[in-house]
Amino acid sequence: MRARTDQSFSEFLLRLTVKHCYDAISEESIIKEIFPSLQENVTTTKYVTERAILASINAHVDNLNDKLISLFQVKSRYLIALTQ
Repeated sequence: MRARTDQSFSEFLLRLTVKHCYDAISEESIIKEIFPSLQENVTTTKYVTERAILASINAHVDNLNDKLISLFQVKSRYLIALTQ
């Protein structure tokens, strides 16, 4: 792992962190920090593709993906309801 052997890369990764909520960073806080105004921009390809959340463990990636997908599904159901 590069972060273990490259001190400058390790410091760079630490600078990428988002604001802490108390002593831990919740997944919701990370999503809100990286995807502000998500509900208003969920259908904008440029908005979604210009952002990324980096995670070091696949389980964290899966949890974040599940949360983001559920947010997209809520917006989709809302849009469908409006058009009916």
